[in-house]
Amino acid sequence: MIRNLILAALALAIAFGGGGWSVWALMNSEWRPGALQVGPWIAYVQAGTPGADPYTKARIARNAELPLGAGEGVAFSARRDTAGDPLRPECRYRIEGGLPPARLWTVHVADQRMRPVHAGPLLPSARHSRDVLYNSDGSVSIHVSRRPAPGNWLALSAPPGFHLVMTFYDGEISASTAAREIAMPQILNEGCDG
Repeated sequence: MIRNLILAALALAIAFGGGGWSVWALMNSEWRPGALQVGPWIAYVQAGTPGADPYTKARIARNAELPLGAGEGVAFSARRDTAGDPLRPECRYRIEGGLPPARLWTVHVADQRMRPVHAGPLLPSARHSRDVLYNSDGSVSIHVSRRPAPGNWLALSAPPGFHLVMTFYDGEISASTAAREIAMPQILNEGCDG
């Protein structure tokens, strides 16, 4: 009798513990169901729609996020560079390449909970499509570092585990868009200090 109670308690502990851990791990991972991945950039196109998966809805509720609706735009985030290495605050990066068509786009640095990180007064903590210099082919090159860089510079004053977030407003990306159809810039590591 005691043996059966112990086995039942053990089975329940494994079921609830394993289930709880799997939900926690999925909500905190880079990739979740419904992800659209283009290189290091990941977006959840359906996050602001009724069709969002339960894990995305739970993450939105937990972090008190306000995702964009289907017709408003889409936000891509990256916590790795194009080579697959985690982004580190002591490194210098260059966001370079073509962009998907959109009426307006923005890029900023965010912490692990996706809150914008402000570099300080008079430092550029964000960039948008109307305040950058474009290359002759329409692509962009934005330097992300602690120290100023020529051209388009985004000040980096972030804790370890930060994200780069690019948001495209009123664009052509939808839930049915295939990753191969989207032109997203690369995130290139240009070296690290220390």
